[in-house]
Amino acid sequence: MNLGMEKNIMLHRISNLVELKRKTLVRFVVSVLFALSLGCLSAPIFAQETRQRTFASAAAASRALFDAMQSQDEQVSLSILGPAGKEILSSGDPTEDSDARAGFIV
Repeated sequence: MNLGMEKNIMLHRISNLVELKRKTLVRFVVSVLFALSLGCLSAPIFAQETRQRTFASAAAASRALFDAMQSQDEQVSLSILGPAGKEILSSGDPTEDSDARAGFIV
């Protein structure tokens, strides 16, 4: 065999090997990106989000909030105000929170 032919055959084999590795890497990257995108898109589906209630009128909403504050059950109040209501309902001090509820009810 000619030295030039051997060189061409080796270069061709190396080229094929590099192309195979490149294709494998591309497939791996595409698979990882696909898995990550599925994970990001499905996360909101599995998250349990507490939603605030809706009411037919402002009077119905204010009455429901008043009743919830009278019951002194924070979960009932949160069901009306939604997750952001936690900042309104709780200062971190139970005594202060109780006084605030009493002031709201009076």
